[in-house]
Amino acid sequence: MKKVQAAVLVSAGIVAQLALVAQPAFAATTAPSCVSRSISETNSEAGSLYTVHLANGCGSTQKVKVIVSLGFDSDCYTMANGSTKDFSFGIGSYEKTVTC
Repeated sequence: MKKVQAAVLVSAGIVAQLALVAQPAFAATTAPSCVSRSISETNSEAGSLYTVHLANGCGSTQKVKVIVSLGFDSDCYTMANGSTKDFSFGIGSYEKTVTC
């Protein structure tokens, strides 16, 4: 019986370690409000194209990324104070902007 209990504990430990490894290296939080976001839509025969316009007014460099539901997220952008960045996508919908 002790061998079975030991095997169960070892298996549980391995599963717990795998769960820790599977976690992202950072916890993405919503980007600060000093990084403004505006979303525009352009329609054409090919379909809709959405553009998220980001502007950093934080007074310091910010690293942010755009999260798109049911689509591809942006890369992680390093934005200097006062800089802007546009991210466009055709599939999905804007969800949020997070730190990265």
